[in-house]
Amino acid sequence: MQTPLDESLHGFLVRQQLLHMHKFDPKGVIGADGNWRKAPFAHREVLHLFEKFDDLFLLEAIDVNIQLGEQNYQFFDGPDAYLSQISAIFFDGARRESVSGSSRAIKYCHKCIEDMLRENGFGYFRHYWNSKRWCYTHNESFRVIKSGDYKTSVALVRDILSGKKVPSWKLCKSKPASHKRNDNQFKRDNSLKFFYPIRAVKCSARIIAKCLIENKSDLNEYGLPVELDWLNLWTRNLIFSPTNSMDFYRAKNDLELLMVLLQQFTPLVNFIERNFDYYKLGVGPRKQLSEVILAPKKRACHECETQCCRVKIEKAMLIDRPNLNYLVEHSTSLRRLAFQQLHLPVTGTHAWSPIKIKNYIEKEELELGVSMKVTS
Repeated sequence: MQTPLDESLHGFLVRQQLLHMHKFDPKGVIGADGNWRKAPFAHREVLHLFEKFDDLFLLEAIDVNIQLGEQNYQFFDGPDAYLSQISAIFFDGARRESVSGSSRAIKYCHKCIEDMLRENGFGYFRHYWNSKRWCYTHNESFRVIKSGDYKTSVALVRDILSGKKVPSWKLCKSKPASHKRNDNQFKRDNSLKFFYPIRAVKCSARIIAKCLIENKSDLNEYGLPVELDWLNLWTRNLIFSPTNSMDFYRAKNDLELLMVLLQQFTPLVNFIERNFDYYKLGVGPRKQLSEVILAPKKRACHECETQCCRVKIEKAMLIDRPNLNYLVEHSTSLRRLAFQQLHLPVTGTHAWSPIKIKNYIEKEELELGVSMKVTS
C-alpha cells in the first residue's frame, strides 16, 4: 500500500499501526484527552513497523509540505541538525514533550475519506486538516470528533478511516471569508535568506576569526557594513570564549551573517582553501543519508567540550574540493532544496558559497513542472 504525499505525520503513524498491529493502540499519537498529541511518536511496541522505511522517507513524512528555510542550514550548524526528529519520532520509543501546547483536535472531512476509499482503497488524514477549518474540495466545514478520552478517540479514528460516520460536530457554521493574495493583503518576509550546502564544524568559527584578526587592516578596507568595535568584540569572543558559552554562540551567529559578504575577501578565501579539508559524512539514525562538511586540517579536538564532532570526522571520507553537481548528488539537504526550488541560485563561486532560498514557490513554476536547473 502506497503512502500518500499529503498524509499527515499523525495519520502516517496511526495508519501503519492500524494496518500491521493486532491491537490498535496508538498511544504515542493520541493523548489521554482524546486529541492528537502535539508531538507524536511511535511507542516501543510499534518501533519495528518503521524499520522498513528508509531515513529519507521518514524525513519527508515529518516535513510534509514544509519549505526548507535557514534553520539548521547555516554555515556553522551541525550537518545532521535537521535529522534529529527521525530518531525521536520513529526509533526512540519515548514520549516527546511539546513546548507549544499538549494536543490538537482530531479534524477530518468525511467526503474526502469516501473519495480516498473509492480511489485508493484506504482513507487517511491529510496534513493540512490540522491547520484549516474548511474543506474547499467539498465546500463544507471540517468535522471534529466528539470525544474526551483516549479509548473513545481510538475507536472513532478507526471508524473514520473505514468510511463510517461517527459522532462529531462542525468546526464552522459558514464558509470562512476568503482572502485574495496581493501585495497589500499578503505579507511575507522579503529579506534574503541563505542555505549553506556545506556546513563547517563549530571550531572553524574560531579559526576563521583568527584569520580575520590577522588580516585586520585589509578587512577594514574591505568595507563590511559593521562597526569596527563590534567586529573586534565578536572576533575576540570567538577566539577566547569556550565553544559552549553564550558569548561564543552569539559571535558565531554574527559571523554566519557575514560569511555571504566575506566570499570576496581574498585573504579569507585563500586561507580556507589552504587550511580546510572537505569530507563526505554519513548522517541520519542509520547513516543512510549524507552531507559534505568543511573541517580545519589542524584541529584541537581534545580541547572540544563535546566529542561527537571528532567521532563524525573520524568516520567521514576525505574528498577533493566538490563542485555543485557533486553536492547535489551527495548532500541530502541540498538535493531536497533542489527538488523544492527547482533551481539553485548560488551567490558565489566557492564550494561553500550559500544559495538563496526562495520565499515561496511560484504556482506557475509548479504547474509547468520545470526541471531542476543548477546554476554556476
